[in-house]
Amino acid sequence: MSEDAYNQEYECDFEAANPGAYYGKQMGDALKDGRLTKVPYDPNFRVYTAWDIGGDRDATAVWFFQLVGKAVHLIDYMENKGADSAPYAKAVLDRSYSYAQHFLPHDAEARHPGSERDYSEALAAHGLRRITVLPSAVRELGINSVRLLLPRCYFDAEKCERGIECLRMYQTEWNEKDKVFKSSPKHDWASHGADAFRYLSVALDKHISTPNFNRKLVYPKGF
Repeated sequence: MSEDAYNQEYECDFEAANPGAYYGKQMGDALKDGRLTKVPYDPNFRVYTAWDIGGDRDATAVWFFQLVGKAVHLIDYMENKGADSAPYAKAVLDRSYSYAQHFLPHDAEARHPGSERDYSEALAAHGLRRITVLPSAVRELGINSVRLLLPRCYFDAEKCERGIECLRMYQTEWNEKDKVFKSSPKHDWASHGADAFRYLSVALDKHISTPNFNRKLVYPKGF
């Protein structure tokens, strides 16, 4: 048995299982450390969401997370195709979570198909409140930010199964001609959940006031 095969089979080494994976080591560590487990919703803490917006061809992905002490609890994940924002807003609001904030990528300010509203305005029209559209950022810095964040993360293995697979399988493009990995990520099914998690990391780093994230916030009815 080769060393990579041994590491994949017995050491839970996702990086060996998927050469070129950005987060293979970190997700392997999460498995070995018991952080892919059961992570129930805690009503004492508000829930944040982080989105990657797709359409009819690319999936829209949403991570649901809570900040508990220094840990980030990934309690839920959803993903589906379709450009209409209404089903996504409904799916978020139908969950019995108390929300603090919803983070969308910069392209959420693009016009929603068939509407005068942009995507964030369309979500707000369907009842979502406290939406923040993140500014455009350097992808490579975001990827490094995710690598630094993952050791603090606990994932609900059942509800986040698809999202975990996205993080595990997110990888660089392979240059067949030169037999090397490219510097850019491969755009495939795994990139949507991975991009949403990258926005989560950016939001946590720049847009959430971490000194106070443990206190329970009280918002007007409707959140």
